[in-house]
Amino acid sequence: MSFIGNLVFFVFGGFFIFLGYVLGGILLCLTIIGIPFGFMCFRLAGSVIAPFGREVRETEPPGGPMALLPFGHVMRDRAREKATTKIAINYP
Repeated sequence: MSFIGNLVFFVFGGFFIFLGYVLGGILLCLTIIGIPFGFMCFRLAGSVIAPFGREVRETEPPGGPMALLPFGHVMRDRAREKATTKIAINYP
């Protein structure tokens, strides 16, 4: 069923979204500051090709010596908030 949904999505506009993300990623990678954003555009382009049948899961925040620093708990909480807003795409 997800194959049919992916095919219909790709035919009725998914290709143009994919093309936009790829071209945007190429343009962003031309600058040093835009390289991370360009890589994210490439990741999004990969998820636009076949959006049905994918699983979105939460990633674990980074840990380590931040907890030993003064106000480390504040930095850890900010990292946790950032990590919970990010999505990781699980390719089945």
